[in-house]
This record gives sequence, structure tokens and C-alpha cells, in this order.
Amino acid sequence: MRYNNATRTVFRAEEAIFLLGRTAIMGAKSAIEWTDATWNPVTGCTKVSPGCKHCYAERLATHLQAMGNPRYQQGFTVILHPDQVTLPLRWRQPRRIFVNSMSDLFHEAIPEEFIHRVFEVMAQAHWHTFQILTKRAERLAALAPRLPWPPNVWQGVSVENVHYAWRIACLQKTFAAIRFLSIEPLLGPIDPLPLAGIHWVIVGGESGPQHRFMDPSWVRGIRDQCLAAGTPFFFKQWGGRTPKSGGRVLDGRLWNEMPATGDRRPLAAHYSIYNPPLSRVPSRVNAPHEPCPGDAMQAQTHTPKRASWHDAFFDQRRRTSKLKHFILEAYAKEFAYHLGRARPTVYYVDGFAGPGGYRRTTGEFEPGSPVLIAQFAERLRAAKAPFTLKCLNVEANRRRYRQLVDATAAYTDHIIEQN
Repeated sequence: MRYNNATRTVFRAEEAIFLLGRTAIMGAKSAIEWTDATWNPVTGCTKVSPGCKHCYAERLATHLQAMGNPRYQQGFTVILHPDQVTLPLRWRQPRRIFVNSMSDLFHEAIPEEFIHRVFEVMAQAHWHTFQILTKRAERLAALAPRLPWPPNVWQGVSVENVHYAWRIACLQKTFAAIRFLSIEPLLGPIDPLPLAGIHWVIVGGESGPQHRFMDPSWVRGIRDQCLAAGTPFFFKQWGGRTPKSGGRVLDGRLWNEMPATGDRRPLAAHYSIYNPPLSRVPSRVNAPHEPCPGDAMQAQTHTPKRASWHDAFFDQRRRTSKLKHFILEAYAKEFAYHLGRARPTVYYVDGFAGPGGYRRTTGEFEPGSPVLIAQFAERLRAAKAPFTLKCLNVEANRRRYRQLVDATAAYTDHIIEQN
């Protein structure tokens, strides 16, 4: 750490908190590789598992207390900061925001009403993406059915070794649009790693003066499981005395994969008390919106001269098909995870499934659902996953059937049949 008296600024590799006089701005640009900024409506926490032993937030809070920062007069005791709850509404530039980097939003000392207020602000600030991380997975699962889950909220749990993999099951019960794992600090091998319904995995070693060892084979084991399941993998750091000590290179490259944006919740999520049936879901649930790959060919026939009801009809079809593709990929991942070890042959049946088409605005090809499934199976095959796919498609139109065969010709292991 270095302290500059001229600018009154404290710098750490894990966190950047800017001070004006003696008052801390509780949200700031972050040096954490997978986020852009931090927001701390709560500060302070308590230890619950081995991953907490050398907590960087506790060390930082101790330094801020010694400097006389009024937010940390009680050190790392859990303190609510109601005046900071609406802070993201004043940030007009969209960014990824790590929620409570200096605490745990689901800590037992935080009232449920306060958590609801935080979620309400996240829903209002729909131009941001909020990333929540907790070790209190049981409380997360208990509160999840009563919380609103806007599509810009990503929920994660921390898992440091195989003994705390049970937290993943709690996460899988939530209706978050993106569910992710932070396996940092990694303190042992985790095999198998349950990845059904998980959209992103972050792995990192411990940093700090008393950092603990991380075996490279543990990292590779998790990475290989992510590749087999088609789950984006982000390698944050090897760790050391500082976060940058060991670098971030794994097997000759950086692993900066991020989850695909969009509403990736299971279909059941749209029928909770906070998420009405699809016909009544606001259009921003599926934003940012791109034309649907499955309807790209029909979109080519559209001209501005057509009636407004025609525009509305195809806009609705694109939204629902886009959601269908997210659900389809989630189910494919669950098949890969649950059935992969049995070396099954999985049949994908799609009625009247077009090959996709070219977007009028960019000229780029956007595949239909059979091609998406074939591409997903190809990634599994490239990762040597024991998974075979056969696509059976009902396509009566001979021309579109021929296009479908041509579009999947690159995936020689997959069978497209006309029925």
C-alpha cells in the first residue's frame, strides 16, 4: 500500500477506495479483473470458512480505521450505510459493479428489508450489471424466492475447496440471470465440480503476506471441467505476496472468458411472484436485444412498408426465440454434465427448425437452434467430452432442409435428417 498526502488516495491491488478529506466514497473504480467498480452499502463481515482466514477486506478495513476513516471507526464490524444505497443511480455510465466488496450482502446481521432495498436499486439502475458474491449460501437460498431478480443482477457463491461445494446447490435454486462461482482462494482440488445451471467460473490463488499454496493441477482440473461443460472460465491470478506476483498466465495464455449477456434464467424463473408469465414480462427483461437467430431468415422478408402489426409480431417472435435459445443451451449443459460420464447418444428433436440466416443490418450469419446445438456439441467433442449428438429435424420445405444440411456440414459428427 502507498499513501499520497497530496491526493488523499489509498491504493490496493484488490480495491481502490478514493478519499476526499476524511469521507470515503463507498464506490470506486476497481482493479479486480472481472469487474469495473465496487459499491459498498454495507461494510464489515465475519469469518465462516477457511477461505476467510486471510481476508483482504479485513486487512484494508484495519488500515482505513487507523487512518481515521469515519466509515471504519468500528473496524470490520458489520455496519449499514443507508446513504450509499442509491449511489449507482448517480453513475450514468454503464459498468459492471461488484456489490459489497467489503462485506457479504447475505450476512446474518443484515436485515432482509435492507437487502430488498439494495435489490430494488439494482433493478432501477438497469443500465448497470451488478455482481453479488456470498459465502452465506444457505441464507441466499432462503431469501431468493422473496427477492426480485432483475436480469442485470449476477449472483455468485464462493467455493474454496470440495468441502464447500454444497454452496453451489444453493446457488442453483436462485432465479439469477447469471449464476457464477468464485473459486478464490482455491485451497484444494474440486472434482466433480457441479456446473449444471452455472454460467461462469472464476478461479484464483490467494494473495497477501500469508498466502497459501495453490497447486496448478487443481486449476487445470477445474478449467478442463469448464471446457467439457461449455462454461466460461476466468483465471484471475496465481497469487503471492501481491495479487500480481504470480501473474495470470495458465498454460501459455490468459483465460478471460465472460458469460454471455441476456436473460439466461430457467423457464420456471418467469413464473415466480416477482417474474410474471412471459406474455407480461416487460421488454427490457430481454434487453440488450438482438434479432433472433432462429427468425433471421423470416426477417429478411420484412420491409418498412409492412404494417405496424407485422413489426410487433416479429419483434415478439424474436424476443421469445432469443429466450428459447438461452434455455436450450442451459439444458444442453445439464445433459453434458449429468449424462456425459455414461457416453450417451442424445437426440435433439426440433420441429420446423430453420438453419438461421443473415442479418440485414450487418450481413452476419446467425444460426438457428439446430446449428447452435451442433456447435455446442462440437465444443464438447473438441474438449474430449464423452457426448454424442444426433439432430432429428422436421423440415418439410426442401430448400430450407438443404440449407440446414449445408449449415451443419462443418459438424461431421452430427446427423441432420429430413422428416
